Parts: sequence; structure tokens; C-alpha cells
Amino acid sequence: MFILNFKNHIRKGKEIDAFSWHVAQLIKTGFSIDIIEQVETNGNGFGQNAKLRTGFEFVAKFKKPNA
Repeated sequence: MFILNFKNHIRKGKEIDAFSWHVAQLIKTGFSIDIIEQVETNGNGFGQNAKLRTGFEFVAKFKKPNA
């Protein structure tokens, strides 16, 4: 089992979907998705992109068959 807790980041004012990249890499190594949920978070209210932060993070559970 592998648990991924991840929040996309903001670059040049746009959300970067890095979560999908991580999911794809895990699938390439033989994991399958069991559950993906979005969890609301406040995030950091400081810094360059403070007003642009996403209001959630992903919590995903993966399984690797026959492990």
C-alpha cells in the first residue's frame, strides 16, 4: 500500500497539476488506484501566491497487486 498526500502548487499565477504526474508515475511502477479524495485545507496565507493557493489537497491510496 502507498498513501500519497499532495497539494498542487501555483506557478506564474496558474495551478500546476503535479498530482496527476505523481499518480502516473505510481501506476507505471505497478500500483493501482484504490481511493482518491480531496480534502479541504486552508493553506499558507503568506508568500507570493497567497491569494491563489488551492483550497484542497489530495489524499490517495494505492495498492500494488501481489506485493
